[in-house]
Amino acid sequence: MIRDSHLLEGWTAENDPTIIRESHVLESWSVENDQTMIRNSHVSEGWTAENDQTIFRDSHLSEGWTAENDQTMIRDSHVSEGWTAENDQTMIRDSHLLEGWTAENGQTIIRESHVLEGWTVKNDQTMIRDSHLLEGWTAENDQTIIRDSHVWEGWTVENDQTIIRDSHVSEGWTVENDQTIFRD
Repeated sequence: MIRDSHLLEGWTAENDPTIIRESHVLESWSVENDQTMIRNSHVSEGWTAENDQTIFRDSHLSEGWTAENDQTMIRDSHVSEGWTAENDQTMIRDSHLLEGWTAENGQTIIRESHVLEGWTVKNDQTMIRDSHLLEGWTAENDQTIIRDSHVWEGWTVENDQTIIRDSHVSEGWTVENDQTIFRD
């Protein structure tokens, strides 16, 4: 079936019901390759759909939205002030959204030092606090805690709650290797 341009003003159907509409039917709609839609920028102001419903919005549709590769969203910095989503809903917030938040690789959060003054979260909720948060706390490798000597004056916790106290905490106590106690 081929419709001439004066039937529905620009309709053309080719190759068993693949439809191609001319630009003056719905103002620049084009449908190609078995219902794959391509809208020109002046249909819904910047929508573009390519390769089986993959959507591209131009920056003037919702002010900087871009969707690529099967609904993967990328927002430009002026949508929600610094949000960027890449690779299937992985979120990356720029430093001026919540002042230094960054989320990468499936909701892994990294806060820069000026959010809560020295917090850093790496590798799926593993926490590392800088020395100026609680004065020397550091948590590494899935909640293993290492306190610097100026928190409780000489406490150190290493390797999954194994405790080592320096000589000036209880004057010579040392705990090593899963609660084995050595007194100096």
